[in-house]
Amino acid sequence: MKEKKYLYFTMLLSLALIFILVNLADASVSKWIRVGNLWNPVIDSGDQSMNSVVKSYYYDDGHLEQNIMRMGFTLVFRDWVDEFGGTYPYMNVGHAHEAMDETRNVVPIPDEFGVMIRKYVRYMPPTVTVDGAVISDPYPLTGDAVDPDKVPGTADICIESTFRTKVGIEITQRVFAWSTAAHDDYHVYDWTFTNTGNVDADDEVELPDQVLHDVYFSRTWSFQPDQAWEPFWHGYYGQYPGDSLRMVYGYGRNTAETEYNSYGLPRESDGWLQQATACGETWLHTDRSCTDHTNETEQQPHQYGYESIDFIPWALCSEYSSPSDWETYYRVVTEGFGWWNGSALDANAHDGTIFNLRYDHNGVYSPDDAPLGFLYWGVPNVAFGPYNMQPGDHFRIVWATAVSSLSPKMRYKAGKAWKDETCDELWGDRDYKLPPWAELLYGDYPEYDSPNDRAKDSFVYSAVDSLFMNANAAKWGADNDWQVPVPPPAPCVKVSSLPDKINIAWGPDLGTLSEDVSDFAGYRVYRAQGDVYYNADDVVMGDWQLIFECGEGTDNALVHEYNDETAERGQEYYYHVAAFDDGVGNEPGVKGIKESLESGRYLNMTTVPATLTKPASSNLAKARVVPNPFNIKYHEKQYIGAPDKIMFMELPPVCTITIYSESGDLVKTLEHTNGSGDEPWGIASKQHSTTDTGQLIVSGLYIAHIESPDGESVNLKFFVIR
Repeated sequence: MKEKKYLYFTMLLSLALIFILVNLADASVSKWIRVGNLWNPVIDSGDQSMNSVVKSYYYDDGHLEQNIMRMGFTLVFRDWVDEFGGTYPYMNVGHAHEAMDETRNVVPIPDEFGVMIRKYVRYMPPTVTVDGAVISDPYPLTGDAVDPDKVPGTADICIESTFRTKVGIEITQRVFAWSTAAHDDYHVYDWTFTNTGNVDADDEVELPDQVLHDVYFSRTWSFQPDQAWEPFWHGYYGQYPGDSLRMVYGYGRNTAETEYNSYGLPRESDGWLQQATACGETWLHTDRSCTDHTNETEQQPHQYGYESIDFIPWALCSEYSSPSDWETYYRVVTEGFGWWNGSALDANAHDGTIFNLRYDHNGVYSPDDAPLGFLYWGVPNVAFGPYNMQPGDHFRIVWATAVSSLSPKMRYKAGKAWKDETCDELWGDRDYKLPPWAELLYGDYPEYDSPNDRAKDSFVYSAVDSLFMNANAAKWGADNDWQVPVPPPAPCVKVSSLPDKINIAWGPDLGTLSEDVSDFAGYRVYRAQGDVYYNADDVVMGDWQLIFECGEGTDNALVHEYNDETAERGQEYYYHVAAFDDGVGNEPGVKGIKESLESGRYLNMTTVPATLTKPASSNLAKARVVPNPFNIKYHEKQYIGAPDKIMFMELPPVCTITIYSESGDLVKTLEHTNGSGDEPWGIASKQHSTTDTGQLIVSGLYIAHIESPDGESVNLKFFVIR
């Protein structure tokens, strides 16, 4: 064991030096997929390593999860001969999950027009405008095009690129996604691997007669659900005959080293469940061989196992590892991890496959208590193969990256109930749904074994059930040739903050395409109060509510604008407008029934707030500060989603507001020029109640000097309590 600990210490030192070098070798170009709940950039070289920009974002009612995972891919094989006649008993190539190299190991290839990566969309993305400013992503950029023929099935978007490896295997990647409900929680990756013999970026084929033996495609993951910068659980499904999916996944941690049952990482103040997300990859198609391109569902993947995140053979690409590491990796994908770390094999897995026992089935109740001795942050890997590749041969693998989460409202509701020791009442009479290690934890820590704890743990683990639903939706899409039923295109949206109302406009006059489809039925307007990011206070923020609908099946005739007159002065609001169809023309979807569908929220959701204003005042003496006093603890007296916000009201159309401390020091200068009677202390939440240098103000007495262009002025005193 001491020898193994020394090895890992050496690995950590090596990685620290290599990361500096790797950053110099990354010149990637990326394009984003932002159409559903899952957002992700796609890189021209297929890189998803720690050093790439690929940090998945997952949205659920506005709740942002980031850094969900980092991933690596490696091609592992034997008996390679390079263009100079050098022989290598073992070789690997690819983007490892912690280090990569785009100068030699994997090289992105431009197309005939010099474009490295292209993005195709089914429809022109809608334009979103808030108070005169266009906030939607610019389109088109280089490589962007509206081209339905380039988008598989009914997907909204497809991103394509090609990259070559130093061993002469060329990879074409297509990544596509939907905004449609039930299909907006996963992205599909369709990769084709071809033995071209071209080992670099130029047109010369260095190895035209190359034959590659026993090629394995391997994936590794560092799951980080809910930004969990700590050990996490992961598991596998699909290794047994009769399993309906093939899937590796990760979910949040727990530990027995706290005074309470920590699964879900409840926040001390209110019980908010900080870790209630699951993420994974499910395989949808794996070629049987380079000559048989039908889908193999039992013998692929060939191997599953896990080791430390800093296990050099898979942490680093071959530019930064050694021939002995390449041999180790080959032995892992052909023999499993038992020879390396003593992990047991699953004897019940499909014949001919090599599966170690699931990480979360190893008789421990915390990922800190690794079953293999010194194991820092266990990382799973899965390998497909072997493929024997003659010149020109290819094989294809298709998978979906999927994410799920306990909803933000339920994170708050279940967490608060657990803190109040009433979570079992919220769960009700249903059977508990517990993670595999839970009973062991309860057995050794009976103080954690209560109906309240079991209910809370079941709520947290339900994210895994949701993940399986999303993976099943991806499989349904693959089985139906990607012909997912889809709604009308999302409309363009224009939001205007006005005195006494907020106007939301959409429709053909703005360039909307929604009504061009034959089954178009109408529109729905949704509103969220407060920040688009959820925060578990007494008022739920980022909770989208339907406030208006028009068209077929509604109480309102088809129109193209709505005045929100229920908005409250000073509060911040976000909007999106969905186009919906009649459902009659849709084929049955993943639920097996025909449904009316509406366009996705994230296609035209506003990300800049609109605020109801009041007309300007003609009497400067009426100016006031709200709230006054400002007390950070009095949430109900503040502005939802903007806990540091202070408003100046009843202002003239134009004036200057200078704010001083009690000692006369200048704190902030605000120029009020919008013609209304309201001015917030800052526009973005991060600017609220900060000084000119960006510092948050402290408790005390402040004086606001308000002066109009004609020289009239007034001084207002207000108090801040933090």
